Amino acid sequence: CLFELIQTFQIQQARPDFEFLFGSASGVLNDGAADVNLALNIAEQISRLDLRHAEASNANDKKMIEELVLKSGGFQTYNHFIQGKTLETLRIVQRNVEDGFRTLEHRLLAASNSAATVAGTSVDIALPTLLAGCPALPRHNKGLDARRSRSLSVLDGVVDMV
Repeated sequence: CLFELIQTFQIQQARPDFEFLFGSASGVLNDGAADVNLALNIAEQISRLDLRHAEASNANDKKMIEELVLKSGGFQTYNHFIQGKTLETLRIVQRNVEDGFRTLEHRLLAASNSAATVAGTSVDIALPTLLAGCPALPRHNKGLDARRSRSLSVLDGVVDMV
């Protein structure tokens, strides 16, 4: 709501420690813990937002809010404010996702390295052998949609090498 945005902007001008938060059912986006797709969707919507086109259920409320906006910096100021806060939030979400990927990558690499050492063979040899012994794995991808065939093409090549 534009009125709440104005209030938040004004409070942050007076108290820089006052946080602007994007809250959702899955968490606070500013913490980087909420759904990534939700964060991307919100950012996409706000990237095209122009508060000059904001609506109100009551014409008198709309007029009062527009006057308040114009007296306190104008629509461009508020567009910039909400888009800047969205960019900050999107960067936090991005860092959180990248950190999660790095953590999982390290964990998976450590697990595969220790498994290969225990088995006495390298993962490069063990993986194709494991895949070749899997009866559910298709050797050919005819009849699959284009996306699935692209995703199986590398796997088919590995199986065919064995």
